[in-house]
Amino acid sequence: MKKTIAILLALMFALSLTACRKKAKPAETPATAAPAAEAAAPTVEAAPPEEAAPAEEPAQAEEPAPAVMSYADFVAADLDSPVVVETYVQDKQSWWDNKATVYTQNEDGAYFLYNMTCSEEDYASLVPGTKIKVSGFKAEWSGEVEIVDATFEIEEGNYIAEAIDVTDLLGTDELIAHQNQLVAFKGMTVEDYGDGNAFAYKNEADKTDDLYFKVSKDGNTYEFCVEFYLRGQDSDVYKAVEALQIGDVVDLEGFLYWYEGANPHIISVTPAEEAAPAGEAMVGMPNPWSETDDAAEAVAGAGLGSLPVSNLIPKKIFGLELQGFRYMEGIVEADYANADNEAYFRVSKDHSGIEGLAGDYNAYSQAWTASFAGVNLEARGGQNRVNVAAFDAAGLHFAVGYNTGAEGAGVPINAVEVLAAKIQIPDTILKLIKK
Repeated sequence: MKKTIAILLALMFALSLTACRKKAKPAETPATAAPAAEAAAPTVEAAPPEEAAPAEEPAQAEEPAPAVMSYADFVAADLDSPVVVETYVQDKQSWWDNKATVYTQNEDGAYFLYNMTCSEEDYASLVPGTKIKVSGFKAEWSGEVEIVDATFEIEEGNYIAEAIDVTDLLGTDELIAHQNQLVAFKGMTVEDYGDGNAFAYKNEADKTDDLYFKVSKDGNTYEFCVEFYLRGQDSDVYKAVEALQIGDVVDLEGFLYWYEGANPHIISVTPAEEAAPAGEAMVGMPNPWSETDDAAEAVAGAGLGSLPVSNLIPKKIFGLELQGFRYMEGIVEADYANADNEAYFRVSKDHSGIEGLAGDYNAYSQAWTASFAGVNLEARGGQNRVNVAAFDAAGLHFAVGYNTGAEGAGVPINAVEVLAAKIQIPDTILKLIKK
């Protein structure tokens, strides 16, 4: 009886295991089954727990773009800290190896951008008045606060600063508040720079560096500079300083650069507006230009007599009649006018460009470039009208101006292109000669 009960229990146990296995993956049937009474209970290995998927890291929110700073925020910012400003190009000092140094200013203050990343093509687009957003780092060198390691993007907008008269701030602690701005100094007297000279070259050998001079006001003397990369030896201001005489009274404009104190980069020198005391003649700068009504005399006086310059000077330009000629070493100018407008036409063998030959440093809101028939032309103006242009043609350098400084009162760009083409193309030169 006991044996029968044991066999029944063993059969029931085996049946229960079979029922359990139906819930799992079916096991392979062994070739030989063990007797039911002797079968050992099989060991069922538990499946290893599935590895939990790593929790996804929460997506990081994009950092907001740095906020544009006010000028007051920029002044308060620590040196070497990142800065972002919106400002407007006022002038350009230099471009080299995709780095640009630019004078900029907005309605509240000025920023000197040193070696800003800039392609040559972008540099050409940075005409005075252009609005740019600048990102970089605030730095200081010998007192000059600047933005370095900068990048920029051009934005919509235009602004040209007017020179602020800071004459009364010379020698005071308040002057530095206008650092890098376009400023004016009125009624300054030229002093002896040394050895009886009114100025000094940094590099006298070939004039490839800065030019220094001293001026005084109310018994105090200050040293100013013509920065060579801003205004080179062919510029009007460089020549004007070379023509200074000790005792001249002049008005000056420039950017208030700082180097161990105020060291303005001068861009304009003119005789003082203030009248001389009664009975006393004001000492003025000598005029480098000579005037004549004869084209041949002008060409010879400029030292260009060996060139066919006279044949290239139009008798009429943009509808204006020829009035006369001026000349100086290396440059001949023909002047044109009517009751409402005036223009000039300059020719040179050695001087070129809007600054170098036209001598026009006015700030214009538009700039153009064009290349055709071997002519490379650059022009500036506003309201889609050209006030000044320069180009190379027929182996010489040319510049034209029409109501310079008066935006909107210029001529269409195609009129300038036609003028340049007439000079470049030989058969049109023959037509000019016949006239």
